[in-house]
Amino acid sequence: NFTIKATEISNFEVGTQVILKDNVLKAEYELTNGTPYSFSSDVVNTTSRFSILFRTPTSPNALYDNNFSSLYIAINANNQITINGVGAKDCMVTVCNAVGQKLINTALTGSSLVIDKPFSTGVYLVTVNVGNAKVTKKVIVN
Repeated sequence: NFTIKATEISNFEVGTQVILKDNVLKAEYELTNGTPYSFSSDVVNTTSRFSILFRTPTSPNALYDNNFSSLYIAINANNQITINGVGAKDCMVTVCNAVGQKLINTALTGSSLVIDKPFSTGVYLVTVNVGNAKVTKKVIVN
């Protein structure tokens, strides 16, 4: 059993997230908030289990807009799309596949949503609409 915890993260642009990506479990965990990540592993000789991602407010891997204070879209361990950080009411979420076919069109009524459908390997476009503001993010399911 192992635990990974960031004890000091400094000198980054305000709003930068440090993400630990577990490539075996296909899950992402934010290290920035100081919460430890615990996992189990057999003895293996590999360098591909984890990746570190740095998401800044201006990077294509994280969504920030004047109309969205800290919108974050990711794939969870169950290959479901998760959306966090929306504080607006009357928000619509649309998911399309890589060829533009609309797969999901649903309302987001709270600050977060987990689309209760596992997505197969591929590229998806997730669009969040609040009033006249719209943000689209490409997500990849491995």
